[in-house]
Amino acid sequence: MYPFLDTQLNTLLGLINTSNPGLKVPLTSAMLRSLVPTVITPGTGQIQDTSLVLLTLPGNVGKYIGKQTVTYRRINFTNLFRSMTLTLDNYIGSTTMTAAQFCQYFNAKYGTELVPTDFSQTTFTSGTQYTVTMVSTSLCYEGSFTIKWTQAAPYMNQVISNQVLSGKLYPGGNTFGGGRKPQGEILTYGLDASGIRTVLLGLASSVTPSSSNWTAANWKQILSFLQNNRPDLNLTSADSATQGGIGNLAFTRYTLPSASVPGANSNKFAYVTTITAVAGSWFQGAFYLHFN
Repeated sequence: MYPFLDTQLNTLLGLINTSNPGLKVPLTSAMLRSLVPTVITPGTGQIQDTSLVLLTLPGNVGKYIGKQTVTYRRINFTNLFRSMTLTLDNYIGSTTMTAAQFCQYFNAKYGTELVPTDFSQTTFTSGTQYTVTMVSTSLCYEGSFTIKWTQAAPYMNQVISNQVLSGKLYPGGNTFGGGRKPQGEILTYGLDASGIRTVLLGLASSVTPSSSNWTAANWKQILSFLQNNRPDLNLTSADSATQGGIGNLAFTRYTLPSASVPGANSNKFAYVTTITAVAGSWFQGAFYLHFN
């Protein structure tokens, strides 16, 4: 019953057409339906082991009427895969495969056209060996075969289906220019604040300094560090609504890596203290003070 790569009824009708070259119009599944096949004993010198009644469909385009019984030999899996344990390794993201999935992967690998009604097994578990036996009503197959499906590791294109990533978005978006406020993360990302590590670790994990705080030695040291390393910004302790001011803004310390600051440089630094802008600030986002 070669070739196998077609629907079962079309495979059978292809054999009938080949065996009857005088047909006025080749038979197709649009013209015929089949009844349940019957097992027969081959006669002397014959190989046919199946009998099947074909009925014409009403209004079929070939204008055939009536019925006909044909005999043929079904594909015997016991003979085809003798002494073999067949294997599948398809990844499906589950340890249980349905009969429909099994047919899809088995047909693709072994060149058959099995359908779930050809056998009684309804599910297949990864790592378990099965003997799959064809039911007597299978149109094209008989016998049995042994198979074991062991789910393999997935291909990357099976688990990453969306290749268009949103990427890192700064507050205010990634379009710069046109009167946009300066981006704090960019302004201080390259600074190493390890020189004032003791001061930064001495602060509460989250604190908003008042104007009087900035007169204290520790806050003066932080401001001095920023002024020395980014003199172009003219940073002061004034309210952040004033150009260069960082007053009245929250200082928050994170141990890296942290999901709260995914943009921080956790490959190089153990901590980061952020100075986060508010709605009226002259900049947007947050200053990053990385340190070890």
